[in-house]
Amino acid sequence: MISIVYMMLMILMFSVLYLSGLELKRNYKVISIQGIIVIFIFTFVEGLRFGRGIDYNIYWEAYIDGLKGHEFEKSYLYNFISELLYVIDVPFQFFIVIMSFVLIVALLIFMKHYKEVVPLALPLFIYFSYPQTENMIRWYFGFSFFLIGLFYLIKKDSMNVWYLFYSFIACSLHYAFLPVPVLFYVIFLLKRPILKPTYSVSIFLGIYFFFKSDIMEGLVDMIQVATFLSDSSYESYVDSADYWLIGGFNGEEVSGRIGLAYMIMLILITYLGHMVIKDKDRKYIYAYNCYLIGLFLYPISKQIELLIRYDGPFYFFISVILATIIYNLSKKIKKSLYVPLCGALLLCFLVVLKGTIVESYNGSEKCYMFVWDQTDETPNQMMNLFKDENHKNAEKQKNL
Repeated sequence: MISIVYMMLMILMFSVLYLSGLELKRNYKVISIQGIIVIFIFTFVEGLRFGRGIDYNIYWEAYIDGLKGHEFEKSYLYNFISELLYVIDVPFQFFIVIMSFVLIVALLIFMKHYKEVVPLALPLFIYFSYPQTENMIRWYFGFSFFLIGLFYLIKKDSMNVWYLFYSFIACSLHYAFLPVPVLFYVIFLLKRPILKPTYSVSIFLGIYFFFKSDIMEGLVDMIQVATFLSDSSYESYVDSADYWLIGGFNGEEVSGRIGLAYMIMLILITYLGHMVIKDKDRKYIYAYNCYLIGLFLYPISKQIELLIRYDGPFYFFISVILATIIYNLSKKIKKSLYVPLCGALLLCFLVVLKGTIVESYNGSEKCYMFVWDQTDETPNQMMNLFKDENHKNAEKQKNL
C-alpha cells in the first residue's frame, strides 16, 4: 500500500508540474498562482518523504544525536543551519521540507531561461534526478543555490557578483562542490557545441565499454597516504577511499550497467539535441554542452559513487535538452529524418519509464515511506535497509 501511495503521489506531482508548466510558459512568474502550485506540490511530495537513501539517514542520525562530533567537512553554512535548527528544536523532517522548498524555487528561477520548454522540463528533471536528490540531501541543497547562480550567469552573459555569491553559498553547504562553479564557467565560455554528435557518442560508448573502476586504485593509494587529511572530518572518506572510488558502494568492483533502451535513448538525445540547438540561442548551446559532460561522466558514475555527485549538476541538463527535442517535434514535422528519430526516442523513453515503474514495486515498502508512514524505524535500521536494497540491485546487475 505504501508503494501505491508513493506512485500515486509521484504521478500527481508530474501531472501538476506539466499542467502548471503550460501556464508558466504563457506568463512566467515564479511568484504567481501556478508558481506557488508547483512549489507546494513538490515541497509536499518530496519534503514529506521519510528515510529515503543512505545519506538521508546519516544526516538524520547526526541531527538526532545533537550533532555531537558531526562536523561535515568544512561545510560551515550547513553546520550552522543544522545547529541552529537543532537548538530551536525543529524536527529533522522539517529541515528536509526546507531543502525541498529551496530546490524547487531555485529550479523555477533557473528555468525562466528555458520557459518555452518548461512544461516538459520540470517533470523530466524530477524523473531523471529524484533518486539522487532524495538521497544526497546536502549536495543538492548546495546545488539549489548554484542553480540561482547559473541563472545570473546566463542572464548577464558574463561572470558577475551574483554568480560568485550563490556559488559561494553552494560551496559553504558542501565543501566538495568547489570545482563545479569553475567547470560550469569554463563551459560557458564556449560558444559552440563541444563535439559533433558522432564523436560524443563514440566517447560515451568508449567510456561505457572500456572504463573499469579498478584503474582508480592508484588514486586510492595517493589519497590514503595524504596523512594531512587524517585529522580532519574528511578522515572517514580517506579511510574508505576504495569504497568511494572503485565501486564498493554497489557491492561489486565493476558495477552499474546501463540498459539497452536507456543507452539508445541517450544516443538519440545526443544526436537530436545537436540538431535542435542549431536553431536556438547560446543558452541552449550551453545546456547541450553541460549535458555532454554529464553524458561522459554518467557511465563512470554508475561505477564510482563519488562521481554521482559531480555528474548530477551536468546531467541535470538532460531534462532541458530532451524537453527541447520534444517541443521541436511539432515544428519540424516535415523533416523526414527528424520524425522517425523522435519516435524512436519516445519509444525508448517509454520503455525506460515502464522499467522504472516496475522496479518501484520490487523493493521494500519501507523504501517509499512518507512521514505519516513512520513507525519506530531508527536511522540505523533505515540505512541497513537501503544498503540491502543496493546489494540486491548490484546482484541483479550481475545477472543481466
